[in-house]
Order: sequence, then structure tokens, then C-alpha cells
Amino acid sequence: MNRYKPTWEPPPYTPAPVELPDNPMDVMVQLREFAARVWGEICGLFGAPNELVEQVIQTRPFMRQARDWVINLEMLMKRIIIILALSMKLPPVRPCKPRPDTRWQESSRIRRSHWRQPETWKVSFRMMPQRQRERDDVVRPPSASLKHLARTYGVARRIETLRRVISNTKPFAVRFARSLARFKARNDRANAKTVLAPRPWDFHPHLSSVGEFGVHDGMVLAHPLAARSLHIWQQDLLEPG
Repeated sequence: MNRYKPTWEPPPYTPAPVELPDNPMDVMVQLREFAARVWGEICGLFGAPNELVEQVIQTRPFMRQARDWVINLEMLMKRIIIILALSMKLPPVRPCKPRPDTRWQESSRIRRSHWRQPETWKVSFRMMPQRQRERDDVVRPPSASLKHLARTYGVARRIETLRRVISNTKPFAVRFARSLARFKARNDRANAKTVLAPRPWDFHPHLSSVGEFGVHDGMVLAHPLAARSLHIWQQDLLEPG
């Protein structure tokens, strides 16, 4: 018997059944309010974006835990945006002729960002995973004096991005709805069809992280509703024949 191998195994876990509403929009306000409470808890535990930036660096365990909370809240907001985007009925985008870029002629002011003012930061919220690009540069090992430290700016930007998404979700949902319409048009022309599905939510009370515990009460509604909305939207692809 290998003495280094753990002998304890977590007991099996069966999640409690959840009654889903027929109309996902009935719980949209509830889900956004829950996301706002989780965002406030993140700021209370790790600091607001401007406070994190002023610290410059923090210990790696601290940043690892902050990143865990942020990643799980991002997963919750992506499902909320999926539900909201698939419930919209937008008119088709009409093709327009390209026109010259006259932004610099209309206004000579340049939007600047300051590191102490999170509302001026340039941030983005990606719904689809970003393609990995090949890099030719040599990866340098971290400095020996900073092995136990990590910079706070990246997590601070993601927390500020979540604040904007939670406070004004509709523009992000409209943009994603347009992206889904373009994806479906490309999918209809393609020979090999692609089926979209949200990332599985595997919650276990003995194995999940603290961040997963923090958003679980919202994910038990948001995840199955987002999966059901995507299933209905792609029903012609999922049905045989």
C-alpha cells in the first residue's frame, strides 16, 4: 500500500432538484442582484479595484484566492448574458458601405486613463475563449525576489470589468446576441456544424473552491437556464435529420 496516496475519498454528491421558471427573464433581476452582492463581497475581502492597484503587489496565495472568486463570478455573468441575449429579438443588421474613419477629424480629444481612476480604464469582457497565439519570444523565469509575490493590476481590471457588466448588462447582451446571429449564419453555411454549450458546472461540497461556493446559489439557476436557452436556440442542429 502506498502510504503517500490519500485513502480518503469524498462521498458521492447529488445536487438537490431545482424548479426552473418557464420564462428565464422572471429571475433575471434576482440573478443580477445576487451577482452584485458577490461583487461587493469580493471588494470586501480583497479590496476595490483602486485599492488593489495602489498595493501594486500582493502575496500569491492572496491573489490566487482573489482570482478564484473573480473567475467564478465571470462564469455566472456569462450565463446571465447568454440568457438575456437569447431572449432578445433584434432586427437583422443591414449591410452598410464602408466609410472613411473621421473620428480624429470630429474631435481631437483623446480618451486617457489613469491608474487611480478605475472608471477610466479600458477593459473588455470576452464571452468566447480567446484563441491562443504562438509566441516566438523567450519566456523569462520570474525573479527570485518575487517568487512569492504577484501583481494586482490584472485582477483589479477584471473586478472593474465585472462592475460595469453587472451595472449595465444590456449592451453586453446585445453585442453577444449579434455575435450569436453571425455565428449561426456561418454555421448554416458550414458542412461541419458546431454546437455551443456552456462550460459544465461541477459543484461538490467537499471538492469545490471557496469562489465556487460563493456563486453556487446563483449558478444553480443560471447554468441550467443558459443551457436550456442554448439548446432551444440550436434545436435544429441537435435533432437528428
